[in-house]
Amino acid sequence: MVQTTRRFTQAFAARKRDDGVLDFDDMEHFALEILQAKGGQVADLYRDKFMEIMVDEFQDSNDVQNQLVM
Repeated sequence: MVQTTRRFTQAFAARKRDDGVLDFDDMEHFALEILQAKGGQVADLYRDKFMEIMVDEFQDSNDVQNQLVM
């Protein structure tokens, strides 16, 4: 079952990539990768640039969203 799920996940990601499509989960993960790039320098740049960022529909049970907001 685990192997089948992994194959499906890989095939689905490849198909989305081929079709040039992103879903909400992809955007969350890409945003987190960007902010963590260069040892967090990107996040520091934005942290210094903005005093506040308003967030709508934050899910505190979502680990990726928690990391994005922190």
